[in-house]
Parts: sequence; structure tokens; C-alpha cells
Amino acid sequence: MEDRKRETGQKIRKMRETAKKTQKELGAMIGRSESSVAKYEAGLTEIPLNVLERIAESLDGNLNDLLSAAYIQNLASNMIEKADAIQYEFRKAAPGIGNAMVDLARMTIQSLSEMHLMADAIKKYQSILSSIGLTHEEFSEMYKKLSSVFKQEVEVSNRRED
Repeated sequence: MEDRKRETGQKIRKMRETAKKTQKELGAMIGRSESSVAKYEAGLTEIPLNVLERIAESLDGNLNDLLSAAYIQNLASNMIEKADAIQYEFRKAAPGIGNAMVDLARMTIQSLSEMHLMADAIKKYQSILSSIGLTHEEFSEMYKKLSSVFKQEVEVSNRRED
């Protein structure tokens, strides 16, 4: 939990510094004090989701830039616990309906969590390509050529074995 808060705080600090804003300026933009922003960045306090949204919006970023996979998993777990409590109440009121609603909620939560993980993977892929100076198109073309060469090598190897 502490690592997650610290990681989120580091991301906020990086976004803020990239935007050339002080903690005081960011605090004013999101309706929080400078000391609150300092606590967020140090990972000393849990940041409500609506505050994370305001931070991302204020710094011209994306909420996904601030959320870690662990945060999303924690959020999904909390939502499932709440869904279970709702399911219990629905079961008492109308058996069958509660189960269907909770199953739908769980599938939705899982899909959102998986989409976040996919977004992280895409960012990492783009970062790697950028660090080696390739565009997606260049990488795709290179991949096709390598796949073709590999396929030919496998065919030659298979003929030798026959």
C-alpha cells in the first residue's frame, strides 16, 4: 500500500515539474493546500480518486498516467467487496437478480482493470520504440522481415531433417 502511494506521489511530482508548477500553484488549481500536495507527492496520504482526476486535468495529463496497476487492482477489489454487499441485499429482496447484477459488475470491473494494464503495456512499448529511435511502422516492417527470415530458416531446417 505504501509503495503504491509513493509511486503515485512520484508520478504527480514528475507531472507537476514537467508542467513547471509549484506545489502551491497545483494546490490552488485543485482546491487543496500546498501541504496537501506535498503529502500526496511524498506518498504520506491516500489521494481520493476525484482529486487524482483534478490533478491530471490541471497538469494536462491523463488519469492513467497517475494510476498504477496496483491502484487499479485495489480499486477493483474494493468495488467487488461493495458489489458483494449489494448482492447480499439483492438476494434477500429478489433472489437471482442480485447474482446477475453482481456478475455484470464484476465483468465490468475486470475489463476496466485489464484495459488499464493494456494501456500501461502500450506506453511501455511506445517508450521502448522511442528510446531506440523507431516508429511503430518501422518496427512493424522490421518485425515482418524478421518473421519472414525466421520462417524460411525453419523451412530449410525442416527439409534438412527429412
